Amino acid sequence: MTFILRGGIGGRHIAGGVRVLLLTLILGHMPPVAPGAAAAPSGSTRIEQSHPLFSWGGSWTSATSASLSGGSHVISNEAGSTMTFGFFGERFDLIGMVGPKFGTATVSVDGGAPAEVDFYAPETAFGRTVYSSAILPGALHVVVVTVTGVVEPPSADAYVSTDAVTLAGTPAALPVQQSDTWIVKRGGWTSAVSPALSGGTQMLANTAGSEVAIAFTGTKLELVGATGPKFGIASVSVDGGAPVDVDLYSPHTSLRQRIFSTGELPPGDHVVKVTCTGRKNAAAADTYVALDAVLPSGVMRQALLRYEETEPLLGWGGDLRAHENPALSGGRYVRAGPGWAAVAVSFFGSRLDWIGALGPSYGIASVQVDGGAPGHVDLYAATTQPNRPVFSTGQLAHGQHTVVISWTGRANPASGASHIPIDAFDIGGEPEQAAPPARPAEPASFGYPWQRYIVVDKSDFRLYFVENGLVVKSYPVAHARVGAVTPNAIWRIDAKYHSDPLGVYGPRKMRLFRQLGSSFVYTAFLIHGTNNPASIGTRASAGCIRMHNHDVLELFPMVPLWTMVVTRE
Repeated sequence: MTFILRGGIGGRHIAGGVRVLLLTLILGHMPPVAPGAAAAPSGSTRIEQSHPLFSWGGSWTSATSASLSGGSHVISNEAGSTMTFGFFGERFDLIGMVGPKFGTATVSVDGGAPAEVDFYAPETAFGRTVYSSAILPGALHVVVVTVTGVVEPPSADAYVSTDAVTLAGTPAALPVQQSDTWIVKRGGWTSAVSPALSGGTQMLANTAGSEVAIAFTGTKLELVGATGPKFGIASVSVDGGAPVDVDLYSPHTSLRQRIFSTGELPPGDHVVKVTCTGRKNAAAADTYVALDAVLPSGVMRQALLRYEETEPLLGWGGDLRAHENPALSGGRYVRAGPGWAAVAVSFFGSRLDWIGALGPSYGIASVQVDGGAPGHVDLYAATTQPNRPVFSTGQLAHGQHTVVISWTGRANPASGASHIPIDAFDIGGEPEQAAPPARPAEPASFGYPWQRYIVVDKSDFRLYFVENGLVVKSYPVAHARVGAVTPNAIWRIDAKYHSDPLGVYGPRKMRLFRQLGSSFVYTAFLIHGTNNPASIGTRASAGCIRMHNHDVLELFPMVPLWTMVVTRE
């Protein structure tokens, strides 16, 4: 039976101009990582090639025999086919089959110079130790076995056999580098470079509150970092659980160490967060925390970090009001509306989730990603549901992005208002300064034939006063609550009144006579003020058009009798 297994380790650069330090400035003298020549340590563990932590590239064929370790091995004669595995420990032996049809492979440890291994033998033999490493530092190691595909006489073919490995250590998942874009960070992290590190770099911080988030789908995650005399205490949490302190102090510097393991988790999505506490062991000289790589038993996915609506890098504009409630993320949100309002979020990364709310008084938001065509998000629900994701960009190409969320004035017919709740943002990347969104221009004209008229646009809860074809003023308004109606119609103002400033109609009201054919008939509908200013921008009246008292006082003298009015969606 033949199977094709593809694998690889993807490394990505650290974006955003991260400052790079020489590792020795922080760590001091580093131990060498080249193999030594001491005797092998006692104690070893046999790991069969069927172990799930082995990664295969190219074309390999599985074969079974009672003579093989574990009853099976895999062979390949395709040049470039690879077998990769990781382990924590000090030594490994590669076990394979040799024979007259076998060729050569190369073995590379931690990216070092490859060593050639010859699998040829005149007679077939099983379970041979075909390669033994020298003594290695007690740390994470990654081994790559590559088929050369070269046939050298007297061999009849170029097969390479991988049967098992024997470890003076424990197997480990393959590393994902801390610079991978699936991993996100914030705070005072710097990048350190050294060939002794996994992937050649690690990130360090000694600023309290600096944090890293790692998300994966699987059953286990291990963290690889450094320990030493200048290292402090990290805090690690799994899936939002209670944080655990990890003391990274040791008298001597050691790289590529297993500094934390989640242990076995239920299969599924998990998030691990690492935070620099700014605390340290009494013997430590500083509070550094280092993250070199992560070892997921599973598949990486985009990690997110939450940024509250108080984040100074957000760009705001328009009619915004803050509301506090312990049920909200961070205890507060910003409500956009009833007039135009918007927020812009710029970030360098791959994904953004908007944390908002659903409820009976929320409207329809416009969401625009990277200047594309706006989409719309209906935030209406029969019951209030705070602090929840209401929109996601999904996974974007890694780079610079801007998301703009705007109040539209539109709402589900069942909703009592058009407010847009903006609570927080979960970002798969690093936020950047966003410019405040530009307020869209109001319509220059609505094209009606009269010299002077009013348009009440119920969809954006706004009244427009037009003279000589130009919008002179516009005001936020309320109209009919759910279960009542403000008809779409043509009207004329045929009566104007002064009223009690403290009453339900506020200080002024204007009677709307509705057009029926060529006549205008008396109705109970009015344009008036209110003693409930919080209702403006919502569906709140019995059918009349409500205005703020200061707005109706301004509009009243500008509107003569017989002024035409249009109510519309």
